[in-house]
Amino acid sequence: MLGSIGMQEILIILIIALLLFGAKRLPEIGRTLGRGISEFRKAQKGLTDAIEREVEKAEKEGEEKRADKGDGGKIDAKGDEKSDEGRRKLSI
Repeated sequence: MLGSIGMQEILIILIIALLLFGAKRLPEIGRTLGRGISEFRKAQKGLTDAIEREVEKAEKEGEEKRADKGDGGKIDAKGDEKSDEGRRKLSI
């Protein structure tokens, strides 16, 4: 979306911001926006890391479960593990 904004449009926006807020307030506003964006990115990274940890944990538990069952880790279309007995019932 920013690709469609040219240099002239950016200059006009900056001039309007300078007129609205004044020269003293623009650095404050810029710092505040920068801090806000930085905090947002930190929170986003934290959430992404937490999700990745949970996915890895679930995958590890699934691998351990399949290894304990000894059926080669066969999984049905729903993602549920199926034993040979369960597959026999489905084929009937």
